[in-house]
Amino acid sequence: MYSQLKFVLCLIVLLSAISLFGQFSGGMGTQSDPFIVATATELDSVRFHLDSCFLQVADIDLGTEQYSSGTGWQPLASYSTFGPFTGFYNGNGYTIGNLTINNGDNENIGYLSLFGSISNAQIVNVTLDNVHIVGRSASACLAGYAEYSEIFNCSVEGSVRGLDNCGGIVGYACYSTIQGCGTTISLFGRENVGGIAGDADGCSIIETTAVTAIGQARLYLGGISGNSRNGTEIIDCTASGSLYSTDNSGGIVGFGNDTLIERCRSDFDVIWGSMRSGGILAESRYGATIIDCSASASVEGWHSVGGIVGMINGQSCIIRTYFCGSVMGINNIGGLAGGIVFSSVLDCYANATVTGESVVGGFASSAGSALIGNCYSTGLLTCSDELIGGFIATGQNLSTYNCYWDIDTSQTTVSFAGNGRNTDQMTFPYDTNTYVDWDFAQCWANDTGLINGGYPILEHSVAVQDENLMPSMQISLCAYPNPFKESLNLAVSGMKGGEMQLKIYNIKGQLVNKQVIHCSSEGKHTFTWDCKNEHGRTVASGMYIIKVQSNSETAVSRVVKLH
Repeated sequence: MYSQLKFVLCLIVLLSAISLFGQFSGGMGTQSDPFIVATATELDSVRFHLDSCFLQVADIDLGTEQYSSGTGWQPLASYSTFGPFTGFYNGNGYTIGNLTINNGDNENIGYLSLFGSISNAQIVNVTLDNVHIVGRSASACLAGYAEYSEIFNCSVEGSVRGLDNCGGIVGYACYSTIQGCGTTISLFGRENVGGIAGDADGCSIIETTAVTAIGQARLYLGGISGNSRNGTEIIDCTASGSLYSTDNSGGIVGFGNDTLIERCRSDFDVIWGSMRSGGILAESRYGATIIDCSASASVEGWHSVGGIVGMINGQSCIIRTYFCGSVMGINNIGGLAGGIVFSSVLDCYANATVTGESVVGGFASSAGSALIGNCYSTGLLTCSDELIGGFIATGQNLSTYNCYWDIDTSQTTVSFAGNGRNTDQMTFPYDTNTYVDWDFAQCWANDTGLINGGYPILEHSVAVQDENLMPSMQISLCAYPNPFKESLNLAVSGMKGGEMQLKIYNIKGQLVNKQVIHCSSEGKHTFTWDCKNEHGRTVASGMYIIKVQSNSETAVSRVVKLH
């Protein structure tokens, strides 16, 4: 009897092992011996081993009828079924294509994405191509909900349509890290909608790139995150595209309390928010820090519109940050900020065309109980009524020092605060009574007129730490396609022949590759970069600075590499 029981138990174990092995191409699901995922069926089997480790070894197509018809792909994990994914998945650089989910009519289904919900998980090197998600709350491409998890070097291309907490990578991220990821995405949601994360709660989002072809939301829309809070850090990120919302559109963050935004850049065709819109941040009610950032865009709306922020309050600060572009709205319109309350702005500038009907300022529309120092503004101001300010239109309990505006370009000599100067006094060589006590050793740099029209520039911009990377605009450089994946075409015009140096830097300003190219003739010259460094290894995704130099002439272009 005992021997028969032992035989039955052994048979059960053997059959279980055969079934287990039959689900994957190999492996035991451990860190040292992960399950091997090579087909769509094997990817679908991940849901039965949510705490295991996986390695993808081939491109996978989810566009077959089995996984795309009806409601499409069923997320791998959910709290309402078997719990979240808690394992490790390495996409290994291979592509998962044609992910389709269409559950928009089902109010009981959330977290629509490839993985659904993840907790204490690691997802790395996953590439999703041609994704189309239609859901409700917490809809995204990779994970609808992520807590205490790490997402590294993942990329997404596609579209997401949902309600609250919709994102390119994650819908709702809680105390998680998202690093080295990129999205090329179209987003449509109701509230908390972002190119990387819809809602970031206590997260670190580092070295990510989001290209939002079009983003639309009712409330809290951001190029990187729609809503961020509780100590969230957004560092070395770039965002571009077009954003439209009823309230709170921000090039990096829509609404951000207790949030650090550092060394980030936004470059948008248009950022529109009826109430509160900004090139970096639309609104913060307390504790936002913006440092070493820049924005270039047409920022538009009705009320509280600014080149960098729409409105900041509650001990927030902006440091060493600048805006170049246009700002348009109805009232409370400012070149750098729509409104500044109980906050500080130091070492910043706005080079902007500012247009509004009421309360229009070259630097800020209004400021209350605020500190503003070592800042300037230049550009044309247009205002329908008399409440206009070359630097600031109106304010109270305001403290300013060493701040200036250009009375020639703004076409106004009126300002609530600041010092008016002529263009000749504000451009290089600067008047001795302008930029008094400014730090031109470590913070500011002289401009001879080829970069910023002769106005001072900041030493530490978003991506370039070396002023030698700044362009002289004598020759022109066109890099395409941008963003790119496998190779980058470079077209240089204005060359006079001779030797040209090509240098490529990463987002930290580190030299990645360099070449010396001999041009035998004048005119246009084209080259191709194969995305490899000096050691012949393919570089990671992210932002790169392309610099070409011939004699004393230099041109620079910023490009984004996707997975």
